[in-house]
Amino acid sequence: MNKFLKTGLILLSIGSIFVGCSSDKDTALGNEVVEIDFLGWGGIEEKDLIDRIIAEFETQNPNIDITFEIPADYWPKLQTRIAGGNAPDVFYLGFPEFKEYHEQGVLLNMDEYITDLDLSDFYETGIDAFSGEDGAIYGMAKDWGTYVFYYNKALFEQAGIKSPAEYVAEENWNMNTMLQVAKEIQAASSAEFGVVVEPNRWKAFVGDDWVDENKNVDVTSTQFAEDLQFMADLWLKEGVAPNVEDLTTLGASDRFSQGNTAMYMSGRWMAIKLDAVEGLDWDVVPMPVARENDKYTWVDSVCLSVIKNTEHPQEAMLFIKFYVDEWAQAEMARSGLGIPVRKSVADSEAFLSGMEGINNSAHVVYDASTLPVFDNWSSIWKELDLAFTDVFNGKITAQEGASLAQEAIDQIKD
Repeated sequence: MNKFLKTGLILLSIGSIFVGCSSDKDTALGNEVVEIDFLGWGGIEEKDLIDRIIAEFETQNPNIDITFEIPADYWPKLQTRIAGGNAPDVFYLGFPEFKEYHEQGVLLNMDEYITDLDLSDFYETGIDAFSGEDGAIYGMAKDWGTYVFYYNKALFEQAGIKSPAEYVAEENWNMNTMLQVAKEIQAASSAEFGVVVEPNRWKAFVGDDWVDENKNVDVTSTQFAEDLQFMADLWLKEGVAPNVEDLTTLGASDRFSQGNTAMYMSGRWMAIKLDAVEGLDWDVVPMPVARENDKYTWVDSVCLSVIKNTEHPQEAMLFIKFYVDEWAQAEMARSGLGIPVRKSVADSEAFLSGMEGINNSAHVVYDASTLPVFDNWSSIWKELDLAFTDVFNGKITAQEGASLAQEAIDQIKD
């Protein structure tokens, strides 16, 4: 895999919240037990993984009890508890939330608690994403996932045409090749469509140069419009992908799982779900190269943060450091839920052989850069999605949509 794969990370904003603190009154002195309240989200697989990690942590730290909860209404509950002064000690934050929570001053500065961590073993992408403008770390990424292309191996074998993996081996896996492959497999197999792409995943197609180093947003470049139009034309012009209306009747993951489409762009989180589909023979390759010698994918990640006013910062951080240590990261890697945040674990058999029969390394990014955070992101994001909805429905061109979005963005900035 090319070492110089460029990735984009975007931090989004949400509504304001209020500062609170944990109501836990126990102490770590003597033999008294400290209780750490931990709030997160996820399915059964995530809960099972967290339970295993907590059990091992508590075995090694018998004076600390971790209580983990996955509420049905995570964000309202988190905000209500913070506002009410009963915040969990440790909690999940993703890109859409981290920036605003950090700006509200409710997150613990972790720097003094992680001096014993070898940060050179952590992907810079995860460190940068959850750091403040002061350079301090306010969240430790617990895992991450890149957008990739899944493909149905059986369909390609039956059709007798070259698979995406073969094009990757030839260093000829680019967007034009992907389109060609989609046409070929659609014509030569039982698949109704060659590829399926969810329109809201457009970020993975347009690179990261629409935000400059000064955090200015500009989506009016010819290159941006061409990349966005290429994606939309997969269903509007080429007919190799289900359109927006098609996806309302049968979703992208179901189409791929049922053999309706031969290729599917999604993230690492989808691997464990596909692995559970009986009879589905699949593999994975990196995102196609969008521009000459420019590999790009989109990164999603979730961090573990600590409420600033927790009464037990040492114990909370001890648990977080355990979570990102080699043993817990290897457990996560073998679960198939995400990519380890440590390079040493991502390069180990725990991850590379974690899910049998697939190319796990296709998910790994060895050299990544982050997309700068900018003000008014939630408002700007809404304008982008609004304008691009008409692009994806074929009502306007990508260039027209980008121009409309830019006009709205400029008004927001003014």
